[in-house]
Amino acid sequence: MKAQKEESAQRCLRLIMSKYIDRAALFNSLSNAKTVEEIFAAIQAAPAEDVEPVKRGRWDNWFCSVCGAEALTEWNDTGGEYAFTKFCPNCGAKMEDW
Repeated sequence: MKAQKEESAQRCLRLIMSKYIDRAALFNSLSNAKTVEEIFAAIQAAPAEDVEPVKRGRWDNWFCSVCGAEALTEWNDTGGEYAFTKFCPNCGAKMEDW
């Protein structure tokens, strides 16, 4: 019985982790579920968010560490000088230490 519960929990976790699910909508649908099958059905029917993983990189000698594109600069009004952009214009990577 314990192995079956653990297997069910792992199956739920795989379903949830395979897509980004709206937590509030999932909790609302789970509040009416009474069996394991109803729980699985509620998870599979939960609306998924349309998201992408964030790419993270840094400007390394004027080049993006993710895709190798040349860095762009923008005018910094407060400092009165040019500064690296916060995102790579080629791949969209968020620059951590620009």
